[in-house]
Amino acid sequence: MPKRNANTFVAKTDGLREVRSKAYFLTPEPAAGTCYLGDVASIIRSKNAGPYELTFDVMFGDDETYAKVKNCDILTQATVTQLYHINEEDVFASMFWDSARAFKATIKRASVSGSFGETDTHGSQQHAPFLYLLLPFGRVSLANGAQAELALELSANFANGPSGKPAYGSFEKFANWILKKLGSGFDAKEHR
Repeated sequence: MPKRNANTFVAKTDGLREVRSKAYFLTPEPAAGTCYLGDVASIIRSKNAGPYELTFDVMFGDDETYAKVKNCDILTQATVTQLYHINEEDVFASMFWDSARAFKATIKRASVSGSFGETDTHGSQQHAPFLYLLLPFGRVSLANGAQAELALELSANFANGPSGKPAYGSFEKFANWILKKLGSGFDAKEHR
């Protein structure tokens, strides 16, 4: 196995941070003075917490962004119930973890992991509603032309593998599907 050059890794991650600070990855771009949680969080993921529960992690790359999100009081138990159309008693945890610069929520699964008709055995595809959660503060954006150019480049990188052939399908189709579902009231139960 070839050795990894630590300097190359640092340069690539610094470049990613620079790009993330300038462009929105989620479309359409949010209204002025707002941003999506998916644009400011370093990691948003979901996974099983046993066969009967799902857990969500939202992590931030720096103290300033973490504090801004925490202080705006958007990530709450009530928000989790609204995003996933569940009752409050089905939210087992909803908390910030300061030492990890993270928010964590755990909910009851609509169906047992691996049961008949269940469509996400690992629970790893349930985080999408968190991506488009609107926050009441904005972030720096590129001019529209430069942003569109960068978004197309990033979409192409997502949709094409190393050989230039489609690896993951169409990013634009995926993004439009998510927006359509969110606009019509995303129903997580429909996708389990």
